[in-house]
Amino acid sequence: MRIPSRSALRAHAPDRKGDAPSITDASPRAQGFALIAGVAAASLLMTAAFPPLDWGALAWLGLAPLLAALYSAGNARRAFGLGYLFGWLHWGSTVTWIGETVVRWAGTEWGWMAWVLLTAIEALWFGLFGLICWLIARKASSPMRPVYGAIAWTLVEWLRSQTEIAMPWSLVGYSQYRFLPVIQVADLVGVYGVGTVVVLANGALAEWGMVAMRLLHRTAGRQEWRSAAGASVFPALAVAASLLYGWATLSAPAHGAMARLSLVQPNISSEREATLPPDVQLARMAGLGASLRSQSPDLVIWPETIAPGDAEHDVWVRSWFSAISRRLKCWQLVGSSVTDASGNEHNSAVLFDPEGAMAGRYDKHWLVPMGEWVPLRRWMPFGDVFHFPETDVVPGHGDAPIMAGSVRMAVLICYESVFPVLARARVMRGANLLVNMTNDSWAGHSKELAQHFAMTVLRAIETRRCAVAVATTGLTGWIEPSGRFHTLPPYRAGTLTVNVPLIAERTPYVRQGDLLVAVCTLFIAWRLWLCMRRR
Repeated sequence: MRIPSRSALRAHAPDRKGDAPSITDASPRAQGFALIAGVAAASLLMTAAFPPLDWGALAWLGLAPLLAALYSAGNARRAFGLGYLFGWLHWGSTVTWIGETVVRWAGTEWGWMAWVLLTAIEALWFGLFGLICWLIARKASSPMRPVYGAIAWTLVEWLRSQTEIAMPWSLVGYSQYRFLPVIQVADLVGVYGVGTVVVLANGALAEWGMVAMRLLHRTAGRQEWRSAAGASVFPALAVAASLLYGWATLSAPAHGAMARLSLVQPNISSEREATLPPDVQLARMAGLGASLRSQSPDLVIWPETIAPGDAEHDVWVRSWFSAISRRLKCWQLVGSSVTDASGNEHNSAVLFDPEGAMAGRYDKHWLVPMGEWVPLRRWMPFGDVFHFPETDVVPGHGDAPIMAGSVRMAVLICYESVFPVLARARVMRGANLLVNMTNDSWAGHSKELAQHFAMTVLRAIETRRCAVAVATTGLTGWIEPSGRFHTLPPYRAGTLTVNVPLIAERTPYVRQGDLLVAVCTLFIAWRLWLCMRRR
C-alpha cells in the first residue's frame, strides 16, 4: 500500500482559513438552486421588515441567506448576479407604489414601465454589494466575514444616497424606526451605522446557517463550530453596545425653550382627476384654519404645494394666508409653487409673520427626478405617455434656517427628508427644528406614506431635534428627539397642536458626518489590495 505524501494530504484537506464553506456540498445544479432559494428567502424577509407589514425584527435575520449565498457564489459574476436578483426582488417589491402612482398619473398601465426601469437600475447597487462582498470575504477567516459583509453593505448604502438622481429607499436602518433602543446610535453614526449593526448580526447568523447546512451533509467538524462562535463575538458586542447606549440615551430628557406648533393636514388630493378649483380648496382649508384660534399657536405649518396659486405673487392667495396670520397672531409656513421674476418655477415654503407680511422663503434644493425635473429630457423616447412636466422646477440654494421668532427651521420639502446630509447641513447652520413639508397624496393609499415617515424619524435622532412631518393626506405628526412619534390618522382632515423643545446642541453625527462610511471605504480598499497582492 502506497502512503500518500504529506503535501498530498494538505492538498486534499479542507482549508479552514480559505474560501468560505458552501451552503451545500451537493451537485452544481442543486447548489445553484440552493443559492437562488436563499436569495429569494432573503428578499421576502427583508421586504416584510418594511411597511406595510412593518415586521422590523425580520431584518435581523433576513440578510443571512443572502450573505451565505454570496460566500458560496464561486465566482465574481455569480456573486454580482445573486446581489442583482436580491435587489430586483426586495427593492422592487418595497416600491411598487411607484408603479401605482405613475399609472394613476399617466392614466395608462404603461406606467408600470417606470417601476420596471427604475427597479432594473437600482438593483445594480445590490449587484455591486454582492461583488464587493464576495471579493473581500471569500478568502477571509470565518470570524471576519460578518465584518466584511457589513462594511460592504454600509458603503453601498451610502453610495445609493449620492447624486441628484439618487433613490435611497429601503435602507436597512429605516426598518428599525419603531425599535428605539437600537436606533439611538444614529446620533453617532447615522442611519448607515444602524444598518451596519443589523448586517453584522445577519453575518453571524449566516455563519451558523452554513455550519448547520454542512452538518446536514455530515461535513461539519468541531473547527467549523468554533469558527461560527468566533464570528459571533464582534456582532454580539456591537448589538449589545447599541442597546446599552440606546437605553441610556432614552432616559435623558430633552431641554430647550418651548414653541407651540399647529400642523395642518387638509386631506386634499393632488391627483389630476381629483384636483379642486382654487376657491373650493381654500374653502375647505378655511375651516381648519379657523379651528386653530383656540389653540394659540406660535407657528402654523401647512403641507407642500398646498396653496392653490403662487403664495408670494398671486395677490388673492397671498392675502388669504396673510389674513390667517393676522387673525391667529402667529407665524405661518405655507407650501407653494412660486414663479420668480425670471420665469423660473420653484417648489417653495413661504413664511408669513404675525402681521401677515411675507417674512422669508425657502426653495427646495433636492428635486425629484422625473417628477420635478427630467434627466436627459430631449432624448426621452416616451413622448407624452407619462405626462412628464413640460418644464423643470429650478432648485434653490443655501442652507441657512428659516427664522420664525425663536424657531429656526431646517425646512425639508418632501423628498429632501430622505437625505441625511441636508438635515445635517442646516443644523450646523443653527436650525433647532426639522420641518418636513410633503405632499404624498400622489401615492394614494399606499405604503409610501409610512416608508417616508420612517425616514424622518431617523433624521430627528441623527440631529437630536424635534421634527414635524406635515403632509397633505398623511402621515402628519411630530417626532421627539428620541424618535418617539405621534401622528394624525391618514386620509382624514385634521390638525395637531404640540409644544416642542427647541434644542441647540449638536450631535457627534452632525459634527463629524459619515465618518463611519469613510472608515468602511478605507477598510475595503485595504482588503482589496491585500487580495490582489496575494493573487
